[in-house]
Amino acid sequence: MINKQFDILPNECVYVLTRDNAGIGTFLRDTDLLVCCEKSIRNHTSVRIKNGQFDDTVEVVYVSESANLAFCRHNFDVKGYALEEVEINQGLNSISKNKIQGKPIIINESLLGLKSYPIIQMEAESIITATDISTACNEYLSEGKKPILKCERCGFINTLDIKLQCCQQCAAEITFKTNRDNRPAIFLRIEAIIKNVGYDPAFARRGSGIWYLNNGNITIELSYYLRNGSILAEVNLGKLSKDTREAELVYLLNQNYHNKDLVLSLKNGNIYLSLTLYDHYLDDKSAEKALIKMLKLSNNYYDIIEKEFT
Repeated sequence: MINKQFDILPNECVYVLTRDNAGIGTFLRDTDLLVCCEKSIRNHTSVRIKNGQFDDTVEVVYVSESANLAFCRHNFDVKGYALEEVEINQGLNSISKNKIQGKPIIINESLLGLKSYPIIQMEAESIITATDISTACNEYLSEGKKPILKCERCGFINTLDIKLQCCQQCAAEITFKTNRDNRPAIFLRIEAIIKNVGYDPAFARRGSGIWYLNNGNITIELSYYLRNGSILAEVNLGKLSKDTREAELVYLLNQNYHNKDLVLSLKNGNIYLSLTLYDHYLDDKSAEKALIKMLKLSNNYYDIIEKEFT
């Protein structure tokens, strides 16, 4: 049940994995570079890459937070994709149930760009174009292939150094930190629950305190909120039908009497099944059972709504 949507990667692509995030990296032709989103490698100077052929660690050599773009250097014998600089629509505002940073746009064995999500919980996706990647690649090469970090404020090229605190040109604080080795204990506990439910936590991560559990037509978005210690799991089951609205509402209301711990609700015209837990009262086994139940019911409700109310 590991992110079925991404079990089969495009050729010359790998998963990019850290303790906090997961994304997709793409090998670039005629270079020793792997391109991915900055949010996939954030706060790491080396990351793990994995697919059916590779399972290794590579060095991060280029970071641009403002462009959500990063390069890793490798020594693998791979063909990679050539960059094709063509005009491509930005700000797609498309809804993707399986959002993952760095998913490549490939046509005719050429890389046109990467899908980027500035905030993973938002619906809008943007595109890092082949032109953006080519420009960044030239910046890296012009610095003699030294690991560099591009200032988010002024664009100055700084040396990627764990001791770097401020931009050497404008003195802006460098937000990229490399000393964050230990994550909160609650994250490790949540990931243990995710693993026991049947998912690989590394593939489920979508950011700090965010995990996606994909199963068939549905995706459970699992988020931890530090401020109130809540763990929210919710799945979008689709839009409320205009033609059968009344019958659908009656059905959903009746179902809420039967679903212990789970709640069906409406938000912006969409039907959501949600589960809320709190870290102070968290029982791991009960949470596992609730998530397994949620996965099963979500698919059942999705099928019923699709067949009966659309």
